[in-house]
Amino acid sequence: MPVYLAAARNATCSSEGCLCRDRVPCYPSDLSDEQWAVLEPLAREVMRELVRVQGRAMVHDLRAVCDAVAYVVRNGIEWRALPVDFPPWGSVYAFYQRWNACALPERLAGRLRGLLRERRGRNREPSACVIDSQMVKCADTVPKSTSGYHGGKKVTGRGRHVVVDTEGWLLALVVVAASASDKAGAKLLLIRLFDAFGTLRLMRADTGYNGRPLEKYARLFGITVEVVARTSPHSFQVLRRRWVVERTFGWLMRYRRLARDYERRPEHHKAMVWWATVFIMTKRLARYETGQPDPPRWAGERTRPAQQAALSTGSKPDVRVGGRLKNRPLLVLQGPARLEPEFFLDCLPGPLVDRERVGLAVGLVKRAHKLEVESLPQRVLGGERVQPPDKLTVLVEDQAAVHQHLDAL
Repeated sequence: MPVYLAAARNATCSSEGCLCRDRVPCYPSDLSDEQWAVLEPLAREVMRELVRVQGRAMVHDLRAVCDAVAYVVRNGIEWRALPVDFPPWGSVYAFYQRWNACALPERLAGRLRGLLRERRGRNREPSACVIDSQMVKCADTVPKSTSGYHGGKKVTGRGRHVVVDTEGWLLALVVVAASASDKAGAKLLLIRLFDAFGTLRLMRADTGYNGRPLEKYARLFGITVEVVARTSPHSFQVLRRRWVVERTFGWLMRYRRLARDYERRPEHHKAMVWWATVFIMTKRLARYETGQPDPPRWAGERTRPAQQAALSTGSKPDVRVGGRLKNRPLLVLQGPARLEPEFFLDCLPGPLVDRERVGLAVGLVKRAHKLEVESLPQRVLGGERVQPPDKLTVLVEDQAAVHQHLDAL
């Protein structure tokens, strides 16, 4: 029964007492006219593709229904607590449940992601991605059969395992119990990535995804796992490309429905994440279409952090380079015996093509034979000091670093 009876008498919606076609956007979560102009054609196109049998036309306004879903996801309220200027909560939830079963938000996110990548001068299909997981506490509405305890984070709830592209846009998502390991979630994500994308070749991850079993499993799908580790565990560091997925988690946590898992079924929480991603992408694409500048940060301009000294004892953690665990930034090469190019091939970075790898390996051999071992200073490698005549050290991080080091020898 409508609350505002006088307004309900003049409502233009065919549903009795519904004010959805006469409402004016007034909530912070509502889509603006520019954002709706971006989302509406994509939403209607995807809906036409998903319709199997033509039935009765939609009664409620599509924009009002999308605003109602955004209101629930952004403010974290119950479905029954929707304001009266939206369609009835039962109709909104039926739309939400029906289109989630057809993967409507995932398809919408895919269309928006392709447009956003083209706006940034990239290909529509990504070739590199970043993987990570996030543990979320559960409410009392979540059954124990779909939740678990994470010993590392000391959290009882569910885990969100996500894969994003280099721009931070969501590619795949898996929601499992928090007791499941990162590697188990990664295997499920690899299956979804293989079904949706055929261009992925590189996956960056943290040390939780280290190990040869996962590396072999990813190699079956043609994907190389590169583990980016911290060089100092007790200081702040912006890790190479890993910060992208952390920023994505920050975007999602602004939506209060995702700050805690209230859903009884994991697929419902997964749908909430995809709807939040659709609204985030829509706002960003509308900003690009209208030429609006980036909104100012609440705390003002960010200052670059000063260079911090490492607090560790000098030991270098293991990172994965070219499919094998090596020390970084110093790569230890045995010597001073005669070196062959084949010895250097497995030590060079993985993303290089074969011709570049062979050329760099031959150059390293030529430079290594001309190097005077006695002139090398002592190095701290793996926590112990070694004498220069016993080993040769060559700096190998990426192609530019290799060329720069060769020129300096």
